Amino acid sequence: MKFAIVSLLVLGACVGDSDPRWQLDHDHVVAVRASPPHLASGARATLDALVAHAGAPTSVDAPVEVRTDDGMLGSTIQADGTVLAPDLATLAQVRAARGLAADAPVPLRLITTFGADAKVATKTIYLGDTGGNPAMPTPTLEGAALGEEPITVPAATDVALAIAVDPTWEVAWLSSCGTLHDDDLPDAVLRVEPDDPQAGELAVVVRDGHGGVAWQVWPIATAP
Repeated sequence: MKFAIVSLLVLGACVGDSDPRWQLDHDHVVAVRASPPHLASGARATLDALVAHAGAPTSVDAPVEVRTDDGMLGSTIQADGTVLAPDLATLAQVRAARGLAADAPVPLRLITTFGADAKVATKTIYLGDTGGNPAMPTPTLEGAALGEEPITVPAATDVALAIAVDPTWEVAWLSSCGTLHDDDLPDAVLRVEPDDPQAGELAVVVRDGHGGVAWQVWPIATAP
């Protein structure tokens, strides 16, 4: 009952020096999603992110600003924060300038800002081909498939988390309840000691290595 996405997605907001990477209970951008992450000429992508908050649940937010430092592709950023893939002639010009094959996807690095406190994260998308975000595999808790319902776990007990993904994918488990071990592996362990937070959220994020990302988040608490 738990479950938590970049090779090409870079987490931007700072994680405190004392905060482990799996800790949800601080302000940071967990993952940025482009829908879709691969755009044919003339196609449009929207952006959002899974954002963690200190002392509060995660949220899925739209960016307050989207920009790029790519001088050749700056016009792809639209006033509404979406990204519009350029025409075929522009894509061909960019490929030639960068020594890319005539049919190669063109990477575009985006700089995104979320929230009133301006949390920044970068995201790479691809122009000139097509491709969507991965479907989220079904995670398991102690071998049982996780659905949408809140998770309850025993205290002071190792709880096995698992998600079956392609070996080339990246996995990140995160929690604001207990302590995670092997949080960057498909098989992770959660343990909630008496002095740990006894309730919060569990999340899992998967990245397919081609700009695609997916996530899932559950409320989690120890059994009464």
